[in-house]
Amino acid sequence: MTNQIPKKLHLFINKYCNFHCKYCYWNEHPKEEMSLNVADNIIKYIRTHPKKYDYITFFGGEPMLSYKLIAKFINEINLNIKYIIMTNGSIHPKILLDEIINNKTNICFTFSYDGLYQSDRSNNINEQIIKHMQYLQKTHKSYYCIATMLTPYHYKLIPKNIIEILKYTNAALFHRICNLANEWHPNALKQHLKDFPKIVDIATYYTVAKEKQIWLSNRIDKPAINNGDNKCGSKGNTCQKSLVHTDICGIDGKKYLCEVAFALGRECYGYLWEDNPSKAIEYDKEHHDNPYHYCLFYNTECREYDIVMEQMRDKFQIRKEKLQRLKEAKLKYLMSLDKKGRLLRLANSYFRN
Repeated sequence: MTNQIPKKLHLFINKYCNFHCKYCYWNEHPKEEMSLNVADNIIKYIRTHPKKYDYITFFGGEPMLSYKLIAKFINEINLNIKYIIMTNGSIHPKILLDEIINNKTNICFTFSYDGLYQSDRSNNINEQIIKHMQYLQKTHKSYYCIATMLTPYHYKLIPKNIIEILKYTNAALFHRICNLANEWHPNALKQHLKDFPKIVDIATYYTVAKEKQIWLSNRIDKPAINNGDNKCGSKGNTCQKSLVHTDICGIDGKKYLCEVAFALGRECYGYLWEDNPSKAIEYDKEHHDNPYHYCLFYNTECREYDIVMEQMRDKFQIRKEKLQRLKEAKLKYLMSLDKKGRLLRLANSYFRN
């Protein structure tokens, strides 16, 4: 493991949610929550290995439905670890923050936001989620971000969703495709790939002109370095080297190959607190036959998608560099007009207003 890659624990604490998204694999599962006995064993293990994890991410279902259990973990672990809550954003984050005894600044909320696609939900849920984002923006500053899940049910609305999110918040945003292998109809995927330049244009503008932080599907926002680490962002945590740096722990306290393996109840490798559950869970040359082909987030055989994403990577980099040059030229022009330094503040804030 290199020093640049943090060690992470993905912790599933329940299997139920207050939403019923069409693409979610939890809908048909029995509603369960991690027992206090399992939680105590995990807490004891983490405390006896205080330097093992840099991040602990709480997953569900909807983990905020078990916010007291999250608070138990954070309060009793009581280490200098960053905690991330993967939530749909419908439950006010204050109810968890009020339960935390000590440091609250190491807690990050990641909102999985479907936005306009979910406009049929009752009780103005989208407005509530935006208010919860804005609450964190005021109280937690940058300690939250937004994930836009790209599915075949709302792919046409993704550009509007991105603009809506960035219009109301200053959070970082990441965007990834979901269930490419199993749910996407060829015609829908073809149309999405045709529309993807719009997303690139929006992302480029907000990245450079508005100085927002955006991660795009298949990490096209980064120059291509190698096929392994560079594509980890889109394939989820099942691919390439990421398993070496991530433990996936189910509500039963056992380690799984990935999030989807836990949802399917397979590829289980013993309890987290065991000294050596199995070396097979780490992806390497000796265990290359792990069933990555069933990854819910990505299908390595979808060459059409791969080719377009590589083209979009080039497009993004070219447009980003061009816009950056225009921005710098504009600032230099403003500075050149300023004989007495009065335009300095305007120049520095020009693209932030």
